[in-house]
Amino acid sequence: MDILNLAKTAHNWNQITRAKYIYRRLLSDAPNHGSALLGSAILAEKIDQPSVALDFLKKIEGSEPVFFEAQLRAGVIQKKLKNYKKAIDHFSMALSMDPKSSTALSNRALAYSKLGLYKPALSDLKKLIQLNPNSADIFYNYAIVLKKCDKNADAIKNYSKAISINPDHYMAYNNRGIAFREEKKFREAIFDFDQSVRINPEFWDGYFNKAMTLWMIREYKLMWPLLEFRWISSGFTSSKRNFTKPLWTGQTNVKNKILLLHSEQGLGDSIQFSRYIPMIEQFNAQIFLEVEAPLVSIFQNSFSGVKVIQKGSALPNFDYHCPLMSLPLAFKTSEDTIPFHHNYLQVSSKDVCYWHRRLGKPKKKRVGLVWQGNPEHPNDKKRSIPLTKLLPKLTDEFEWISLQYCLSSNEETALVEDSRLVHFGEDLGDFHKTAGLCANLDALVSVDTSVAHLSGAIGIPVFLLLTFLADARWHENSKTTKWYPSFHLFRQDQEREWDSVIKEAMNKLHCVLRQAND
Repeated sequence: MDILNLAKTAHNWNQITRAKYIYRRLLSDAPNHGSALLGSAILAEKIDQPSVALDFLKKIEGSEPVFFEAQLRAGVIQKKLKNYKKAIDHFSMALSMDPKSSTALSNRALAYSKLGLYKPALSDLKKLIQLNPNSADIFYNYAIVLKKCDKNADAIKNYSKAISINPDHYMAYNNRGIAFREEKKFREAIFDFDQSVRINPEFWDGYFNKAMTLWMIREYKLMWPLLEFRWISSGFTSSKRNFTKPLWTGQTNVKNKILLLHSEQGLGDSIQFSRYIPMIEQFNAQIFLEVEAPLVSIFQNSFSGVKVIQKGSALPNFDYHCPLMSLPLAFKTSEDTIPFHHNYLQVSSKDVCYWHRRLGKPKKKRVGLVWQGNPEHPNDKKRSIPLTKLLPKLTDEFEWISLQYCLSSNEETALVEDSRLVHFGEDLGDFHKTAGLCANLDALVSVDTSVAHLSGAIGIPVFLLLTFLADARWHENSKTTKWYPSFHLFRQDQEREWDSVIKEAMNKLHCVLRQAND
């Protein structure tokens, strides 16, 4: 047996040290030995030394028979390291040698997609389909990229093709369900989510996606229990709290017990579901509420019988815990039993007076404006509106107040050039201050963000601008919501543009505020 085969045999038997020694001997005699360099790279990769592996692969010359495999391996390593541009270079080199390499095409397509370069990704996937017309996974991946290009109809066709090839492809069912939902084909979406969990009962995303779809069509009874799957769903961004004390969802008497309520998602979610706290206080339990810093003051002012704790602080001993978004399940909430009050959050009179003095005596109706939500939100690109699109729609009939917390340099320039919109963002941040400003307004025009929730919770009229497929809590095609009786909802149509939404909201705003004068 020659030395190279000895090294390969040791490698196959997982004798890493022996294989490394033999490869080292080979390379001491022939530093450019392609097979020895490749074998050394594979060993380095195996023991989680990607940079060492890449160093070996760089030394393999184009004349070596293993050069093609070296380029593939280098591309895969760079892709794992999220160096997608370098990965593409390696896969492209491999494809220059073998244009029909399915491995190189599929990996390059994924790398292109990660960089948002969807056109070349689709091109590679089309070539793959021609080479492998019976591969369900290729049609599935092709559909994923089409979906990222907002080509839902084409994505649905290709998910369907994947399912026809492999009827047990539960991920294709799930993703087709999401695409159906974005086309507002809710029953088709629910069918697909059901199929995904029928095939794989431990596919938690399917249960969670079904829950969110049921919420959109007001099927609360079925929805709340399924929503608990959010904690083990890959699509849920909040981390599950690993408390040793039991979860409370209404099944246990908590009289004279200590109950920890805690936030789990955005600030708006905490505001929306804090409405249940007075109901829990009736159980004669001691309640601790853990929330983010901007909410501490206003919650302290609103729930006098509750000890409010800033998230990240030391927690007290407690008997049970409950995430705020699980409270509707605890109270078996239906759409008709949503607990709401026009002002279940209380604004500090001190903050109201501060802003009254700061704003001065009103000469016109005052309307707040929020055009962008949390930039970290996965749907922020769709739900936020460029300020330049809103500014031309601001009439001189009202005094306009910006409640946007942070501004880009372009937005700062736009506000300097348009004096109709007064900006106070640098004075906001803590929600008790923001609430004081909101309380001095006659209305708020806003995208779907936490300031809208805050305004609704203190009873301010809110004109909410929503995307074509809005968040599940706003249901489908409703113009009002029982979560906040002061809300007016305006949605994009099939064209998914904002101009008609803004126009409709502004017309309604003028009607409502004029009626308030009568």
